[in-house]
Amino acid sequence: KIPTRDGAYLLADVFLPVQKGKYPVIMSLGAYGKSFGNGCICNESDARDAEKTEDDYFDTGTATREWKMMRANPNMPVMRQELHSEHFETPNTMDWVPRGYIIIRVENRGTGKNPGLYEQFSLHEAEDYYDAIEWAGVQAWSNGNVGLIGSSYYAMDAYNVAYLQPPHLKAMLPMDGDINPYRDYIYTGGGLYNLFNNVIRNSCGEWQGVDWIKTALANPFDDPELYGPRGKICITPDLDKITVPFWSEVGIEMPIHLRGASEAFIHAASTHKKFRLMSEPVSHGQMHLRPYLDEYWAFFDYWLKGKKSDIMDRLPVQLMVRTGWGGYYWLAENEWPLTRTEYTKYYLEASPSTWVGDGKRKNLLKLGPSVPAGEAKTTYSTDVKLAPPSRNIFEPLTGGDPLWSYGVSFVTEPLEEDMVLTGYLKLVLWVSSTTSDMQLHASVRVMDEDNRQVCYTVGDVSRSKLFPVAQGALKVSHRKLDPVKSTVYRPYHTHTREDYQPLTPGEIVEAHIEVWPTTAVVKKGHRIVLDVQPAGGEGVTPVREMGDNSYQKGAFNSIYTGPGHKSYLQLPVIPDK
Repeated sequence: KIPTRDGAYLLADVFLPVQKGKYPVIMSLGAYGKSFGNGCICNESDARDAEKTEDDYFDTGTATREWKMMRANPNMPVMRQELHSEHFETPNTMDWVPRGYIIIRVENRGTGKNPGLYEQFSLHEAEDYYDAIEWAGVQAWSNGNVGLIGSSYYAMDAYNVAYLQPPHLKAMLPMDGDINPYRDYIYTGGGLYNLFNNVIRNSCGEWQGVDWIKTALANPFDDPELYGPRGKICITPDLDKITVPFWSEVGIEMPIHLRGASEAFIHAASTHKKFRLMSEPVSHGQMHLRPYLDEYWAFFDYWLKGKKSDIMDRLPVQLMVRTGWGGYYWLAENEWPLTRTEYTKYYLEASPSTWVGDGKRKNLLKLGPSVPAGEAKTTYSTDVKLAPPSRNIFEPLTGGDPLWSYGVSFVTEPLEEDMVLTGYLKLVLWVSSTTSDMQLHASVRVMDEDNRQVCYTVGDVSRSKLFPVAQGALKVSHRKLDPVKSTVYRPYHTHTREDYQPLTPGEIVEAHIEVWPTTAVVKKGHRIVLDVQPAGGEGVTPVREMGDNSYQKGAFNSIYTGPGHKSYLQLPVIPDK
């Protein structure tokens, strides 16, 4: 039992090296329980099941062979990696304890057998984490240095507690984590809710917690009282106060986390920080894989044990540049985004493309490096029939129209040479509608010489062939930009109620769409395709209008192109090394 400042406690499992001594602590705190695999142990039956799962994991010859295969193959599909994780999204004891570390898995207040009210991603949750870190830092078996590791939920909690600056926290490795609840994981582009979210209900008795999703859906604007550093729903940590050394890692295809992990590295105040961008099927299981483990051990040996090495002398940014159909190479860089990036504009032109198509898209227009000579517009219907949301966002949606059947596509001519994309994309559109609002969903894809979409996922491509190279979305009534926080590569919208701008039917406005970062080599002879749709397309982050979207019924959207309405897609092109 770890005591908290208000007289309550958090239950934790503590794994100690056999030899007595003082050791650094590796901690994780989250809501998925602390039993072997996942979940909570609420009774004797749960305990027996957990013991059997653990015995099978460690003792069977099959498990041992599978473990060795997985450890030797960093590109093994993510589901097989997860089979060889002792606990969901946290580090393995067998990787760390024999190397002289203490592993502590802490259950959140209101989960498992912990008393109290469950408040997901709240300030109260961060304060509990602070208390757990400070408790561990003064135990007889602790050397006073605490590090944090974890993926997704555990990474988000790590950022939240780091901003409170617990004295015994000395380093952390947040994987696939977010920092800004409104922009990173609740809403995308303002008012478009991310269907990935869910409230964790993981308690042994009657669940008692705060349904933050219900509150968020009732408040679709970025209100500091709800989402700020002391927000009533989920907190946004003050990045100026994150000074602890950290290593941010994230997967490109993640439906959440990508924006947050990137922004955390760019803006956090820490002078010792690292960043790795890679394909999601690798990133979500890499904490258990060689050679990544060798680097993590060196990182924490440096900050928690004082063992000097060259780990912090290596270039801080590592980018997996995807070349298509499972291929990739690594770039090691000094900064992110790359200063040598050539932000290159491809202009939309509302006139027919020469591309024959892929058998799906029908409204095919031009995308090219020059501003079109004349003014033009294209118009498409916003009537959509979407399948009901799936509990598993990676399962194909059934019951609605094909996701590719909406909107319009702009297509380049075949590239005359290879193009390397690494960084943030941006889409600027001049648009109007026959109604009061618009949803702009943008997907960037690549088609090969045989008119097939190129798959850029590394590892488990079976469920990800339709993932676009990059994606973004905006509800046009949220188009107001913050001129201070916007950059050449990333528009930053205010998303406040005061700046809400409904459309007047027929009114032409300029909209800047934030497109999340990516890497890809687009090869000579391939085409870049931009889909602009009134709903999310194939393989994109599942974001939808969850309130009244009746404005789309029977309406039409228009995109304007030409010298007076320069609509363009900005690509982060880097010279090929």
